[in-house]
Amino acid sequence: MVYQNQQGYYNALNLADKKNNVTVFIQFMLDVLKFTLDNIIASRIKKTIQHDPVNGGVNGGVNELQKKYWRQCRAIQI
Repeated sequence: MVYQNQQGYYNALNLADKKNNVTVFIQFMLDVLKFTLDNIIASRIKKTIQHDPVNGGVNGGVNELQKKYWRQCRAIQI
């Protein structure tokens, strides 16, 4: 996950160092983790829907609620 975002990792790390504030680096890492988890979840839902369309569709709806929750959390500035 970091390897694929290596340049952004170093950019965020350097910016955090320049600002003497790790917030930008932590935000970058959280964004990378969220992106990775979203892809894992989407992949699993796709496999579930292919295997069991009825329950897979229900779980897919739950995933949409999770996405909405994450968007709301992201909108809150800490």
